[in-house]
Amino acid sequence: MNSNNPNYVHPDYAVHSEQIKITQDIYYGIDKAKEYLKPRPLEDKMDFMNRKSNATIDNFIEKLVTIQSGLVNRKPLVYDTSKKIQDKLQALQFDTFIKDATTAAARDGWTYVMIDVPKEGGEPYFLQIDRQNVINWEFIGNTKNLKWVLIREAVATTDETGFVTEYKEQYRKIEDHKVTIYCDVQGSLSEVEVIPTQLPMSVSVIKLQDVPPLYDIAKINIQHMNVYSVLDESTMTAMIPSLFTKGLGLDKKDKIKFSTGATINTDNTDAEIKWIELQGSSIPYGVDNLKRKEELMQERGSKFISDTMKSATQVQSENIEQNSRLTSIAQEVNRSIKTIIDIFCEINGAKGEVKVEPDFKVSIDQALIQPLSMAVTQGNLSLETFLLALQEAEVIKIDSVKEELKRIKEQYDEFTVEPTVLPTDPRTDSKTER
Repeated sequence: MNSNNPNYVHPDYAVHSEQIKITQDIYYGIDKAKEYLKPRPLEDKMDFMNRKSNATIDNFIEKLVTIQSGLVNRKPLVYDTSKKIQDKLQALQFDTFIKDATTAAARDGWTYVMIDVPKEGGEPYFLQIDRQNVINWEFIGNTKNLKWVLIREAVATTDETGFVTEYKEQYRKIEDHKVTIYCDVQGSLSEVEVIPTQLPMSVSVIKLQDVPPLYDIAKINIQHMNVYSVLDESTMTAMIPSLFTKGLGLDKKDKIKFSTGATINTDNTDAEIKWIELQGSSIPYGVDNLKRKEELMQERGSKFISDTMKSATQVQSENIEQNSRLTSIAQEVNRSIKTIIDIFCEINGAKGEVKVEPDFKVSIDQALIQPLSMAVTQGNLSLETFLLALQEAEVIKIDSVKEELKRIKEQYDEFTVEPTVLPTDPRTDSKTER
């Protein structure tokens, strides 16, 4: 690999670029995804354009990425820093930055995080860089530590009037204490500026896997969208009655009258005119096809979607696998952000560490909560054990089970009314309880 040639594209970028694009296009929704709709055989061009315009998508990729990122970032960041550093990071919304980076890594397989400082000086800030925008890179030996990266970026420029904005593509090579800017000059990238910096290598990579983890599901999601689009149009067509005529001699100049309510009258007594509904015999097949694709996507994405229709052994096995995967993601995120946090602390004359909490306990099955509650009511399970289970599974958040039991008792005592003995009624010579 020639690191001095900015026109060189890393071979791994070329191999995975299309996979990343497909996964991202489905993730971003129908406006991007509809470009993967295919015309049916002999379908009229205008009909296809209308079907494309009306298409919708059940976006499994967006759901799975959101769930995965949410699980990894469901707890607050752990700050092992001074209060000053923590306040600065929180002011920069570092937790949101980490969640965005986790989302991009879960979607694309890799993503990049960076710390930078304005040219004119000032406070450092953080950037998340999509995998598609880093076209070349080099690691230090067999580690995941980057020696340098080449980033493709768009730079906004305005004309002399200040009203017209244009975006020009440029490339930025970042390495230890130096940034080199390249621009296209007559079809080839040429060096236009070298900027010395105080920063060491300020870009780090969150590297989960080379092929985007959800790429295969994205391909199935495209098939699902195509089938759903055709089925939706076919269902609408089958719902609209069609006009059937028999013996209506238009060429014999039969008198025909059209009136409101889709009524047609003619003086031809031999003619038969009626509205009929299409059977739609292929619709059930299309529905079954959709269900099979949905089940396939759910099966492959089951590591992110809970399914109560499983045995305890299956649930335990999948929870272990899921927690292991989530832990691996959290550890990789923590490894990556250590680089930029170290630089941030050094700029501020301090030391410290920030981590994603890698503790992923198995959550209680929601379907079990009601039976357990009934067991408490029937006296087969103590309230303390029930509260401990809910607290451990993070279903509820309480400071202490013991204190919660005291509060429950106080609440019970407050609303419990002792029977009041009334004076004897002289008419009945009896006591009445209320």
